[in-house]
Amino acid sequence: MDVNLKPGTIKGTLGFMAPEVARNEVAPNASTDRFSLAILLAHIFMIGHPLKGKRESALPCDPADYDGSQRLCAENPIFIFDPDDASNRPVPGIHDAILNYWPLYPESRVMENEWRKEMSVLRDSIFACPKCDAENFFDIEKVKRKLPLEACWSCGHTLDYPPRMRVGGAHGISLVVLSKGAQLYPHHVEADVYSLSASRAEVLTNPLRLKNLSHGPWLAKTGAGDVADSMLEVAPGESATLADGTRIYFGGTEGEVKF
Repeated sequence: MDVNLKPGTIKGTLGFMAPEVARNEVAPNASTDRFSLAILLAHIFMIGHPLKGKRESALPCDPADYDGSQRLCAENPIFIFDPDDASNRPVPGIHDAILNYWPLYPESRVMENEWRKEMSVLRDSIFACPKCDAENFFDIEKVKRKLPLEACWSCGHTLDYPPRMRVGGAHGISLVVLSKGAQLYPHHVEADVYSLSASRAEVLTNPLRLKNLSHGPWLAKTGAGDVADSMLEVAPGESATLADGTRIYFGGTEGEVKF
């Protein structure tokens, strides 16, 4: 199908089409397009094909299916990390990219209309290894299950939970890791859509601070209690020092720091 459900001339690319499309059982549709998107994203994030594992090297040569895509992706597709079928696992030395990248990403399974939100979450979760400075991802799901973070993918250093801020914005609660240079945008602190064109705050270090890049003042509270005199005004261009429990009032939203 093409635009507005009109019949199209292109069915897809073998290896990226949903199996039922490649087998000529159905025409392309919104559901099969989601499958194709998943294959494409796997290539982007894991540098490999999610249906081509050890079964690929065992296939006999077939000139009609030179790369095995018909047999592996259409006739008998098996996800390389299928929890119930290990027959198509990645092979060390052959699929090292997938084996290295798969553990790095947080556990999430989303529809295409949620990708903007999830990519923002992924951006917000980046933090540097304190030993080698390699970028890692903070997985909140591990925190919820009281599990340790994965070791640094680059040097193997044991990673502790980094400083982070829970902040409510246009799209609900966000968790932003307070890494050097991290930014807060309108979708974090204002009733606005996702936009990375103009940040509202930037994380500074030594000491850990949040710089006000907005056009209005904030209120920051670092002490106990809710009395008015514990509030400090943070004017545009100024920064608030952050500690465990610090609260920043951005106007319509509030952020709380957790160490």
